[in-house]
Amino acid sequence: ARPLAPIAKDEEAMAALSGAGGAILLGTGLGLLGLTKWSTADFLPAIFLGPLLANLVSRRASQKT
Repeated sequence: ARPLAPIAKDEEAMAALSGAGGAILLGTGLGLLGLTKWSTADFLPAIFLGPLLANLVSRRASQKT
């Protein structure tokens, strides 16, 4: 958990993680109801890439100022 501590403190990274998780939960719920057949496994890389990219962008932005 310690290596993930900087990401957990970054609001933009947590927003990206929450957004990806919300999309996966929505797709899973709609699939269980039989309303749609989204492949929620396609969203799994977003759980890792979203916070990582948000962290990189925020670091780059802080270096420019």
